[in-house]
Amino acid sequence: QASGASAEGDALRQDFEARLREREANLAAAQKELAQLRSQSAQSGAAVQALEARLAEREASLAEAQKEVSQLQSQLGGAIGSVDAARLNMQMQIEEMTAALVAE
Repeated sequence: QASGASAEGDALRQDFEARLREREANLAAAQKELAQLRSQSAQSGAAVQALEARLAEREASLAEAQKEVSQLQSQLGGAIGSVDAARLNMQMQIEEMTAALVAE
């Protein structure tokens, strides 16, 4: 009976050790996966920061372009006003010359 109990104890110990090794292997695999996920997360975070920086640059560039468009529209409006004034001035001069020719 003692040898049977001893054999049974050895079998339980071996079973326990096998389950322990399996759990340790699972733990090591889970730790490795966790490390990979942390690395991927850090890389993703860096990628997100890079995209946010590019977005901020594009927004600044767009704001500058909008400012330039507004300035050009203003200049165009001024140029159109100058052309209209010059046209009116020429028309008045033509009318004056026509009146002078008619008067002669």
